[in-house]
Amino acid sequence: MNRSFALLVTAFAWSIAPAVAWAQSCDKTLIIDTADWSAAGAWSPLGEPLSTQRVCIPAGDVVHVTTSSATCESIQIGSGAMMKISNDGNLTLYADSTVNGKIEFLNDGELTIADDLTIDGDGGFIGQNQGNNGVIKGSGILTIEPTGASNGDPADSVRITTYNGPMDIKVELVNNAWVQADGYILTLSTNPKRGNGFWHATEENLAGGNSKIKVDVEVTGSGTWLVDDAIGEIEFNVACDELTGPIKLTANGELDINQDLCTTGHLTFNDGTIDVATDRTAKFSGTCP
Repeated sequence: MNRSFALLVTAFAWSIAPAVAWAQSCDKTLIIDTADWSAAGAWSPLGEPLSTQRVCIPAGDVVHVTTSSATCESIQIGSGAMMKISNDGNLTLYADSTVNGKIEFLNDGELTIADDLTIDGDGGFIGQNQGNNGVIKGSGILTIEPTGASNGDPADSVRITTYNGPMDIKVELVNNAWVQADGYILTLSTNPKRGNGFWHATEENLAGGNSKIKVDVEVTGSGTWLVDDAIGEIEFNVACDELTGPIKLTANGELDINQDLCTTGHLTFNDGTIDVATDRTAKFSGTCP
């Protein structure tokens, strides 16, 4: 073989190796910059994804889910890529997935967790962007994990966030990353929640609304409860007496305790309001039942 030709082949093989490695991990890859999930020609190989297939959305691309029957085994969303679930659309997931970009709900979009699975990500988020409630539901257990070395910074984590509209997390959730009410109400309902991550009421996006986490189901674990904005609020509407993490209240935030609350973690109070309902107790840094 001619030496110059051999070098050319070697260089070419090296340059395409990363793309081949990406393709090998995907059964379906989006090949159009902006497309609808159900458009067969948007995918390689051709055809709408099936529940047994691993789906990849390359960096910078956008896919719209407007059908209630969208499904795949797992999904990888690249940095800067978006999945927009809108107009009563629903995506059902069955296996571990990675969100480095965004999953956005618009006008009653839903994400269904059909089996126990983990979603990790480096700076990605799952959030309501417009309209009525975005919902995360399903019979499986959803665990969210940070891809980065620490979950102490949202930039290293995947976040579930209200972003630009209210959300309801109905699925059983293990939060080892960030769950955030940002300018709107985020409700924890239906199935129990736990984890060592952050439950955060803030106002980063300056939406002007009420950044409230409504706790309507029991939460346990060592997670940090953090209110760090003047309109931030956490409202406990069910008894949560098996917490082990700290509660941090700053910048005129509000903690409403409508049922018994107990955590072995410390309370950090730097301005704000703690309102405990009549005949209810709140206990910090002590022994819990």
